Amino acid sequence: MTSEEIAASVEALVEARRTGRLIEQLPAAPASVEDAHLIQDRVTATLGESVGAFKINAPPDKAPTRGLIHARMIRPSPARFTQAEAPHCGVEAEVAFRFLRDLPERDEAYAREEVVGVMAALPAIEIVSSRFRDPQARPPLEQLADSLINGG
Repeated sequence: MTSEEIAASVEALVEARRTGRLIEQLPAAPASVEDAHLIQDRVTATLGESVGAFKINAPPDKAPTRGLIHARMIRPSPARFTQAEAPHCGVEAEVAFRFLRDLPERDEAYAREEVVGVMAALPAIEIVSSRFRDPQARPPLEQLADSLINGG
């Protein structure tokens, strides 16, 4: 994607988030996971949102992906969301993981046991929503650019 195409896609998603008006598609579809992640990052920065969590997907045969979940969209039970915040209002049962302490950066990769040892598993409900009118009809990289169609 060109920088202009990325900027136009960011602008479309920011406008949809600010106004609640759903869009049909992005002006230019991301060409890669990296493009889609860059669009997520720039939408979040443009909106001035802080990241509270990540929705992750790491299939064995594909590049790992993540969707940014804005901190203000993480709510303790019993949570309430308005129609404007989550127009599609889908729900999915999830398992969330909370890091109990930071793992400092180091040259060698952490072993699975080291990572598991600093995590707690928690039940969670994902609010599935999107800035697209019909999110399931959009290609996977467009869904990824829209934070994996995560609403909260």
